[in-house]
Amino acid sequence: MKLARSAFAVAVVGVLLASSCSGGDSAKSTAASVAPSDDSTWGPLAVVQSGGAGGDALIEGTIDTSEGCVVLVERGERVLLVWPSTQTSWDSESATIRFESGQLGAVSLADGDTVRMGGLGSSAAEGGPGAAAFLASIDWIAPPPLACVTDTRWFVVDLVN
Repeated sequence: MKLARSAFAVAVVGVLLASSCSGGDSAKSTAASVAPSDDSTWGPLAVVQSGGAGGDALIEGTIDTSEGCVVLVERGERVLLVWPSTQTSWDSESATIRFESGQLGAVSLADGDTVRMGGLGSSAAEGGPGAAAFLASIDWIAPPPLACVTDTRWFVVDLVN
């Protein structure tokens, strides 16, 4: 998947802004190597403080919640999804993602669902950081396990028709 360099630059600025507004809790950022358990508040979701501005880029694919990760499979490529905390929750009983979309209202997403998402992308192939550097650069609310960090990452801003 080819991401525009301007989208990457916007993603970096958005992440930096979100990180600077989150209060800088060092326990969150140092927990990057710890996988959230399925019965935690966030389950397998990778979650950051909401920063929801921007996100004009679109991605479409199928949600995959296997292997303790939540990724989007787009044309055969696995893309780590990074969710905004104020719009997202994990329902452990149904193993679904609840997302409050500005366009679609409350939506439940499950393994195998096809979705279109507005947001911001980051790709190691286009100059973005490697997996460990990516994890260290974000002030996580719920970090993904290192094994879940793919070469391409997508910061979800909204779901679209």
